[in-house]
Amino acid sequence: MKKQIIRFIRIDLTRFLMKCLWVFPLRKNQVFFSAYEGKQFSCNPKVVFEKMCNDPEFSDFKFVWELNDSNKHSLIKCGNVKFVKHNSFGYFHGILTSKFIVTNTGVTGRIPLRKNQISINTWHGGGAYKRVGHAINSDISGDLKELSIATAQTTYFLSSSEIFTNVMIDSVRLPKERFVPVGMPRNDIFFDTQGCNKLRANILKRYNLDNDDFLIIYAPTYRGAVGENSFDFGFEPLHNLRKAVEKKFGRKAVLMIRMHYYSDNWEQTENAISVSDYPDMQELLAAVDMLVTDYSSSMWDFGLSGKPCILYTPDLKDYDLSRGFYTSPSEWPGVLCETEEEMIEAVNSFNNDDYRNKLTTYFKETGSYDSGNATQKTIQLIKEKI
Repeated sequence: MKKQIIRFIRIDLTRFLMKCLWVFPLRKNQVFFSAYEGKQFSCNPKVVFEKMCNDPEFSDFKFVWELNDSNKHSLIKCGNVKFVKHNSFGYFHGILTSKFIVTNTGVTGRIPLRKNQISINTWHGGGAYKRVGHAINSDISGDLKELSIATAQTTYFLSSSEIFTNVMIDSVRLPKERFVPVGMPRNDIFFDTQGCNKLRANILKRYNLDNDDFLIIYAPTYRGAVGENSFDFGFEPLHNLRKAVEKKFGRKAVLMIRMHYYSDNWEQTENAISVSDYPDMQELLAAVDMLVTDYSSSMWDFGLSGKPCILYTPDLKDYDLSRGFYTSPSEWPGVLCETEEEMIEAVNSFNNDDYRNKLTTYFKETGSYDSGNATQKTIQLIKEKI
């Protein structure tokens, strides 16, 4: 109890001191962008930003991007952009002087936003899978007091689906009217066949692969508390899966491994390509032929492509006990496999028509809002507040 009181005092004191930055004028034509607290130039904020850059109505706008690695500055090729690092003075100044704030994790409750600021939380996942926020204990989710404050100063929260809105109302404790039913901008790519083909060609060239190669990406989520990762599974089952895919589809299969961005220490396996340093996960999903994940919401995104997804969950019972799920994994848009043998059987018995029918039913029952125009709708939301 004493520790909680001290933490609350620290948050309130930090917010009080931060208000000193209100002395700087609010810039009505400035937008602050952030993806994963500056770790990446990716996800929904990236797509919204690039759309704004090509819109004449934003020609006189200035943009602030939170990017911690200066080597990633070259990824941004348009707009009048200023770069800041997480928790730097420029970071706090950039947030508190921008009329619009677009992030995929929200703005920390330690920063007191002004009344006239518009904070848009695009979030970074669709559907309803592993629990987050107030739906889990603070040992996993982090400071719930800070989360509550951050939520209170969120103007809009983009929603991928009806089921997402329903579970997040309680998980982040935000009124339903603040959820915007537009889908996720990063998923618009799955409705653009030409765009997907272009991304695939670029990735094949980058990794020196052949056009007929069957690309499998393994992308597990993190284990443990937010900011940590205790992933310790071997990759041998994935290599055996690759062999089964080659036999089933008659094409050379290439295994790609994409670890969660919390993971900074893992042993690379042979006969696989590490794509963990590729800037944007969504581009990889648009390019590959199969996704293997576990509890990651990437299954929602990939499901929109209609391509096969395997949910490899050898720690399903333990993960359920420690974190919990909103919905039953058996209902998710992928083939649930707890063992290597089940994965191999899933490949051997795969039927494309049956699988696509399952996806169609799933997205209908969960009330998907993704339809290929989420970016434009988000841009329109901003225009209405200029």
